Amino acid sequence: LIGDNPLDPTAWKKHSDPVFEGNGVGHSCFVKSLDETELWHVYHAKRDDKPGWRRVIHVQPMQVSDRGMPLFGSPIKTGIELECPTGETFSMIKLPYRDYSLADWSYFGHHQFYKLSDNGALHLGFIPENPINDYRSGEKVILNRLLPTDYSVGVNIVFGEDIEQDYVQAGILLRSSRVSVGYDSHNGYYAGLIPQKQGVIFGKMDGTKFVELDRVSFKHPCHEVSQ
Repeated sequence: LIGDNPLDPTAWKKHSDPVFEGNGVGHSCFVKSLDETELWHVYHAKRDDKPGWRRVIHVQPMQVSDRGMPLFGSPIKTGIELECPTGETFSMIKLPYRDYSLADWSYFGHHQFYKLSDNGALHLGFIPENPINDYRSGEKVILNRLLPTDYSVGVNIVFGEDIEQDYVQAGILLRSSRVSVGYDSHNGYYAGLIPQKQGVIFGKMDGTKFVELDRVSFKHPCHEVSQ
């Protein structure tokens, strides 16, 4: 900005080189941390250089020069662990815990494949009548609270009409960290149901791939299974 009126096109001067380069980097904004001591750059970009519309939101810290110019640095690769913005706190959960509002949870995935019903049922992988695109990313929700060392978890899983497809499965993520959008994009463990194969699977992810640790068979007469 070289003029006084930011709405005047002549008040701007374009840089000769890009100020921030990445893999399909798009629109962005700047936000402050909760205690207002840090600035964070929020932008969207592709997860990789493969063809397709695999775009996700990225967030990383930024600085401002003495002249007031934004200093973005370089895009941080997907899966790199960052410290939370300063001022954020995570309280210990009080057991027993039940939440139908998902106020304590974060969703990772494209917003069109997520739906919360009035009765509190969460639909992950929900496909709308006219989807924006077909970018599926292993949709998941992660609890934003601390848990005690010893606890038990229960969830009711109801599979949809495509239950007979090999790719259909759902379950629980455990001890998750470095979570991002994408299949297997977190560090931690997964216990899930694969209805077509009538199996319960257990394994771990390292941010890029899934390694199966064990599998057992089950038989259930309906599509609703308590785990």
